[in-house]
Amino acid sequence: MGRVAIFIDADNMSSVLLKKIITYAKQQGDIQLFKIYGNKTSVLSWQKAVNLLNDNSLNIQFRQNSICKKNSSDIAITIDIMEVLMRNKADCFCLVSCDTDFTAVLQRIKQNRQKRVVVVVSNYGGKHLSQIAHDALSVSLTSPKDDKLPVRSHPKEDLQSMFLYLVSQAINHNANKYGLVDVSTVANYLRKKQFKWKQLGIGKLSNLLKSHSNFTVVTRDKISYVGFAVKDKRKTKLR
Repeated sequence: MGRVAIFIDADNMSSVLLKKIITYAKQQGDIQLFKIYGNKTSVLSWQKAVNLLNDNSLNIQFRQNSICKKNSSDIAITIDIMEVLMRNKADCFCLVSCDTDFTAVLQRIKQNRQKRVVVVVSNYGGKHLSQIAHDALSVSLTSPKDDKLPVRSHPKEDLQSMFLYLVSQAINHNANKYGLVDVSTVANYLRKKQFKWKQLGIGKLSNLLKSHSNFTVVTRDKISYVGFAVKDKRKTKLR
């Protein structure tokens, strides 16, 4: 059993997966390094999960990035992975993410035939990462509203949860001072995560967003924006 280093992209994966990740990582070897990266909101959610775990033996580290900086977590994870690789601090690299931006760094690890790459991805994203890795664990993501991992009886319900989660992350990453983000930006984010929203039965993304009470959609100069639904709709108006 070799040394395992875990790198979690908290902006794209739910904290309810923590126990599953730990169990899976321990099957690969001894956990020597455990780092979680994300914006303030994401890190807080994972910190709560770690506190509930009540296991100090893992020495879990957090790296909080500015919510305003795009891809800051991705960059930090990539840099740390390369440092661990170059200093030979791990034999197995466990990446928890659905982000295709990590394709290159995983391929770089695999060039070293003595190293092993495993990934934890969602059922509806991260397929490309799974194809690169030596092994992969595919999991269901939770709805960001209740932060519980539901037992789903229908695939479409899992898609709905994934949609809610990814749109929420897109808003958190890109919202302007009014808490809104261009719907086209959300669409690009979903494509990057390999999520096909048309599977939910509504082809136009803005109409799909309007169908969810979690979000509010406003239009100005023929451009649609989306944000989290609030009781006082004046808070979402563009000025």
